[in-house]
Amino acid sequence: MAQNFNANAFLPSTKQLIIDYVRQELTTPIDLVVYSVAAPKRANPANPDEVWRSVIKPIGSAVTAALLDLAQERLVQQTIQPATPAEITATTHVMGGEDWELWLHALHTAGVLAPNCKTILFSYEGPQPTAAIYRDGTLGRAKRAAEASAQRLQRWMAPMGGEALISVNQSAVTKASAVIPGFSRYMLALLQAQRERGGHESTVAHQDRLFREMVYGQHRQVDEQGRLRPDASEMAPALQAAVAQHLSTLTPAAFTPMLPGYQLYRQAFRQLSGFAVPGVAATFDPMILNQVSY
Repeated sequence: MAQNFNANAFLPSTKQLIIDYVRQELTTPIDLVVYSVAAPKRANPANPDEVWRSVIKPIGSAVTAALLDLAQERLVQQTIQPATPAEITATTHVMGGEDWELWLHALHTAGVLAPNCKTILFSYEGPQPTAAIYRDGTLGRAKRAAEASAQRLQRWMAPMGGEALISVNQSAVTKASAVIPGFSRYMLALLQAQRERGGHESTVAHQDRLFREMVYGQHRQVDEQGRLRPDASEMAPALQAAVAQHLSTLTPAAFTPMLPGYQLYRQAFRQLSGFAVPGVAATFDPMILNQVSY
């Protein structure tokens, strides 16, 4: 059985909506909570009139990076100014682990959380080429806050037989990641390197391996922070060296839509909306709607 809810995940009313549904429709308490939220804003639960807005910016100094314009099929150079202290704080409130903790405590207080429940937050680390805008930027700062949340949740849940995990997942073509400066260019190089070397793992296969082998299996790959690392194959030095070689020639001036990496990226992006799927006929090309803005 599956049930979808079109609601604001940050609101207390949404948490109550889910609690009521579990009480009325499910015969057992929740034994797994997956938290994966990317959002442009979040209202302060203690003061709804205050709204935090997340930004995708570097910290400390400006960064110039190329963004893929799918509608025009070109790479566009952009310079992103560094985030202000207020923007860093706001992004951490939105994209960190505060709301994750609120969800788990609300479910537990309502009595709908199984004692041995596992919870996992999907995170991302990324390679060196995207570090300035992601790992070392506002999004990375939010991920560090989420890791602190995981540690607090783990200390709270462990005595009950539960577990709180962080999974650093592989890079993926999504509508959200498409607006991160520099990321789409990295994905073109990654997809091309994986195509040449073999070993590309689909998002579905990636998630299946994560849960089958790591969350519920006996083959956990963890780093020094204790985070699950299903992205280890992407971060392998040999593959990253091949990616770096492609990035060295992947400039706005040298870009062409005929690049194999671009063709793979374009296909993956279209399939997000159900297009370019074998056996499915479609007459509308969604590429004109590719720009997602925060």
